[in-house]
Amino acid sequence: MAVLFATDDVGSDERFEYWAHSSSTLFAPLTSAPVTGAARFWGVMRGARLGAVQLSAVSAAAHTIRRTARQIAIDDPELFWLSLQLRGTSTIVQADRSAALRPGDLALYDSSHPYAIVSAAPMEMAVFQLPRALIRSVPALMAGLTATRIGERSGAGPFVTPYLRGLSEGLRDDTLPERCDELGDGVVDLVNAIFAPRLTAPAPAGAAAAKLPQVMAFIDAHLADERLTPDAIARANYVSTRYLYRLFEAEGTGVAEWIRHRRLERCRRDLRDPALAEVPVARIALQWGFRNPEPFSRAFRAAYGCAPGAYRAGQGDG
Repeated sequence: MAVLFATDDVGSDERFEYWAHSSSTLFAPLTSAPVTGAARFWGVMRGARLGAVQLSAVSAAAHTIRRTARQIAIDDPELFWLSLQLRGTSTIVQADRSAALRPGDLALYDSSHPYAIVSAAPMEMAVFQLPRALIRSVPALMAGLTATRIGERSGAGPFVTPYLRGLSEGLRDDTLPERCDELGDGVVDLVNAIFAPRLTAPAPAGAAAAKLPQVMAFIDAHLADERLTPDAIARANYVSTRYLYRLFEAEGTGVAEWIRHRRLERCRRDLRDPALAEVPVARIALQWGFRNPEPFSRAFRAAYGCAPGAYRAGQGDG
């Protein structure tokens, strides 16, 4: 079993302090406290990496966890945690909402906002830690969905819970495959599938007019980055990829077409720059995100009516 830490590792007088410190180190700065009147504390934490997703299985006696605004200011890893209650009960509190979880129930919570988890009796929970950048959502809308119970038999629960429970059982039984990246991708896809339908609130009037210049400025600032994709642009500008496409459709173009247009414009400018006269055409193209010379040359010719070398020599509309 992939045991990360357990209270049996230390003496009985040190167990809770050891648990609290180890939990805070694994997840993010937290404050833990035993439940008054509960029996002697015990706990076991197992873990496995599923690509970009960290899976942790928590088995512990009654205790509470809190993450405060001060702790967030110290360190915010910008994560979402999706918890699947396996045994016992827990209550997750964030913002003005409270999710009381029974076995099979799910709830999401956010590292960037204060929260509490209260387990009044021994419990077991699987926690899936996901980088926020992987969730296709508008943060302001997503914040309204945390600490909301998703039942095992309602909504997406019947489709999602068996997959997540299977992963937690694989961790417990030490039967997960050595390479688990695809399993983590599956978790991310499920989380997006759960919450994306709830994030369809229409943009306020005038929002597109205000957002589009911001997005275009971001694209211009990152044209040289080969990782500039619609998904990356959407994440950086706190919009969904679908909404990003809608912004550009209103302008009569597509996201990829706009990126290509702006890169070609930068290449065109550099080709006529006397200071860059000795820089090879292929290097200029590469600097602006065109990895292959032939597709670049075809795109340039289609846009400006002549090959890049001929344009540099003075042909075409300069």
